[in-house]
Amino acid sequence: MVRILPWSLLCSALFLIADRPVVSAGEPAGRDQVFRWDPLQGKPFPVPPAERKPRSIYKHYSPRLGRWVWAFLLQNGQFSNALGPGTTQTRESLDLRITREQGLEALAQTDPRDARRLLDSGEKVAFELDDRGQWTLDLSTNRAITVFDMESGRRWQQTQWGYIPIVHWCGDRWAYCNGQYVVAD
Repeated sequence: MVRILPWSLLCSALFLIADRPVVSAGEPAGRDQVFRWDPLQGKPFPVPPAERKPRSIYKHYSPRLGRWVWAFLLQNGQFSNALGPGTTQTRESLDLRITREQGLEALAQTDPRDARRLLDSGEKVAFELDDRGQWTLDLSTNRAITVFDMESGRRWQQTQWGYIPIVHWCGDRWAYCNGQYVVAD
């Protein structure tokens, strides 16, 4: 059940203000850089223009939001959908430069039981974008692939027919506050 909270817009504003860009070790001050996620290192790495793949997710500086965001690369080299926390995506969408075997080997070092379960079942894994803008491995079964667009406040879920909007009884705008989505319309 979705609750309408009068402070939902305030939470969105606080989230955007609190998460202002801070240049980290993997992000030089040059705002024209583009990064891919490296799950083995747990940080983004620069990607030269010739190696970028359309429909993959990369980190870039969004002048509109005034911060670094993860977004889908379009065919024309532009980015769409500034991905917000709670977005879940497959490894294929993240342009990971590791094999499934390398990922399972790394997981086995931290959690052998989950690595064995994935190896035995052949399940696909998902990655979830957290509040800090980091991708984390999501091992929950039957996880829906979703998008939360910070610019529009809209959410989508992937189905066999493509992405469909996630709506609530007041409309289709959401805010992310205290680790959950709340109605923003």
